[in-house]
Amino acid sequence: MSRKELTAASTTPEAPSLPSPHTSSEEDLYDGDITQVQGLLGSPVDIPWLGAPHDGYPFCASLSSYTQTRLCGAIHSSRDDAALWESSLTFGLLEAITKSQIPESLLLVSVSGERGNGERILSGERIFRLLLAWGKTVYHSRPGPDADPGSKDAWSETGKQVAALLERAVNALSEALDTSPEARRHMAADWRPVDDNLPGALMFMIAPMVHLTQFLWHGFLEINWMPNSIYEGLGSRSTCNYLAITMRVAMLTTCRLTMCRAGWCPYFVPDQRLYTLPTLCLLNLPHLPSYIRSSPDEHNKCTASSCTFYTVDTATYIPHHTTSSCSCEYIKPPLEDVLQLLLEGKVPVVVYDGTELRVQPSTEGPYVAISHVWADGMGSTTEAGLPRCVVERTAGLVRSLLPGTGAFWIDSLCVPGGGELRKRAIKLMASTYQDAEKVLVIDASIRATCSRSQSELETLIRIAASAWNKRVWTLQEGLLARELWFEFIEGPVNIDRRQPTSSAGDDCKESCSILGDMVSDYTSSELFRRHHDDVVPLIDFRIRRSRDTDATLEFWTLMGLLEGRTTSRPEDETLAISSLLTPQIDLNALLSVSEPDLLQERMKAFLIQLRDFPLVFTVMHMPRLSLPLFSWAPRSLTTPDIALGSVSTIGTIISPLLPKGTCTENGLLAQYYAILLDKNIKPPPPDGLLLEEEPSRLFFRLNDDIWASSAIPRRSFVKVLLFMNYTEGSAAGVLGKATKLGSAVAGSITSAFSDDSMLHAHTSESLPLRVDFLCPVSIELIATPPPAGSACPAVEKPHKVWVLLQ
Repeated sequence: MSRKELTAASTTPEAPSLPSPHTSSEEDLYDGDITQVQGLLGSPVDIPWLGAPHDGYPFCASLSSYTQTRLCGAIHSSRDDAALWESSLTFGLLEAITKSQIPESLLLVSVSGERGNGERILSGERIFRLLLAWGKTVYHSRPGPDADPGSKDAWSETGKQVAALLERAVNALSEALDTSPEARRHMAADWRPVDDNLPGALMFMIAPMVHLTQFLWHGFLEINWMPNSIYEGLGSRSTCNYLAITMRVAMLTTCRLTMCRAGWCPYFVPDQRLYTLPTLCLLNLPHLPSYIRSSPDEHNKCTASSCTFYTVDTATYIPHHTTSSCSCEYIKPPLEDVLQLLLEGKVPVVVYDGTELRVQPSTEGPYVAISHVWADGMGSTTEAGLPRCVVERTAGLVRSLLPGTGAFWIDSLCVPGGGELRKRAIKLMASTYQDAEKVLVIDASIRATCSRSQSELETLIRIAASAWNKRVWTLQEGLLARELWFEFIEGPVNIDRRQPTSSAGDDCKESCSILGDMVSDYTSSELFRRHHDDVVPLIDFRIRRSRDTDATLEFWTLMGLLEGRTTSRPEDETLAISSLLTPQIDLNALLSVSEPDLLQERMKAFLIQLRDFPLVFTVMHMPRLSLPLFSWAPRSLTTPDIALGSVSTIGTIISPLLPKGTCTENGLLAQYYAILLDKNIKPPPPDGLLLEEEPSRLFFRLNDDIWASSAIPRRSFVKVLLFMNYTEGSAAGVLGKATKLGSAVAGSITSAFSDDSMLHAHTSESLPLRVDFLCPVSIELIATPPPAGSACPAVEKPHKVWVLLQ
């Protein structure tokens, strides 16, 4: 919504004007501890201030009147226009909702340092304190159950007015986030780079207002009374409409900038990982201090795709002592005992008696399996062993869980460094974690930042941000565990049964007694509980599986759980997940693959055993194999496609409906809707490939940026396009649907043939059309027809054919 539209009369009810409004002051800012309440509602971040004049104007009870009163003589440039737009969505919105006049001095503060010298910003903390004070007042003025109908109606009407204001603000932000030149023309062309996160920063202000408003009027109106645009834009991560995506992308931009400035590793904050977090989790992330191992600048060399701490070179790796000053000797179990048990097909476990390590078979009694990441310094092999201090510390944690035996398994002591026996240990890995009495996660950041006394949400966020939650092998270890324990500040905690020492509501009652009842009511409501879903997908899946003991791990679910995880040995990715699927993938077939390219050959062997393969992954943008007949296959299963939302989001919403193909030795056999081009096109064309839908004279472009970034042989020609789905009608209907959903289609070449009639020969599974995979392509509708004479291949109605994609 542009400034012009903000000045127009609203079509939805807004709060009426007040003749003598209250003027807010420091006394109207909530002065208690806001830490716990931030975790419940989310809270604003600091907002760059563009400098529009706010003081000196009469109070306005609507966004349109606020903008209109400030237009005369105030707009001299596009920057002034943007500044007024920002002011109306901050001061204007807050005044209309709180029905009070808010001076600039109450919310604007000067900052120095990275942001500039004395630059003014809107303080996120002061805005939040103002909202809490307003919320407390509104909460305690609610009509009781015995109130007269007139009071209840008036109360409901006030809620509708607040909701209308919030909806209008969200629509204004959605309009600003439209990437088309026409929609963004009102935005300032000369905004400084620091202001690129302005729309997201504004959403960080509006989202807590939405959460608070939902709670305050919950019970007086229908559960779905909140306008759909707000509910969907800020609701479940599985929402895939345009508004939800644009709102979330804007918030991601702000979240990334804020977290990286605060010292977070950029590896944790790229779009792919944050996109899947619930909104309330996202709202809390910028306010959490980063975990620092040694120095504030330790992540300066990290990138969005890798962290220096998580990248382990096994050739130069050295285990860490528990303290930097320790230099104790290494201890290791008797190698021959470990090897003998592995030869017998048994899992070796160790017991530390205070002096040395003794080896015994896992069947001799209960044991604890240790789950850790090598980046924390506990990695090693049976032959090398671990520092005594690490063994003593680990044994002490195990004895607190199993006082009777103290037996434990850890790869660093129970897996040899190489050869056939290492492969045997890997084959036993799944049963090692399945048969363990308990699995204990030891992670440095979780140990330093997680506590029984903190809120459940903060604990889950900290686990989500840990190194343990980003590694491929730990997925298997966490999913197969009978009982999953994490080492917290206080010691081991069973995450499946964790009970904080006091509930979030009780904590808030103690530290924010003035809000007491309001906070307690909110934490016990469904509105609060739903925001905790899926912060850590692995833990959420364990909870859902405990409620449905017959639940199996489908491939699409596994893809969602793998999203964003990595391994120092990419060739081991398929080994780490093969035991998780039903039926299990045969590890022997993967381990028998020989050099020179273990990664690609293992992925090929994995997919052939998997057989059923969702076709959506053939149209997603991800690295692929370079093996003959398998150029369509993903190189890794951990690479999400943010253009389609995310792998896990796709699986959550449409997985049962996704068409599938069959992986064979000769390629992917599947049914597609094929469009044959009337001429060969050699990618990438100069301006993208234009298509003409003949009956309707509509034009579409296959974006050339995808081709330019793909490893396509320069002598290849595009002859056929493959679609997963087709809506009855014209080809334009198919292309239009793809455009609307932001999906991609497969661009391929095929053996030469003359016309569409040749496609009819491939409607049988036994006689598929052989198609050489080139790359995914995205499609957009062209509003203006190309100049006369432009080369535009014509397309007709797609034909459903059997394809052998190679």
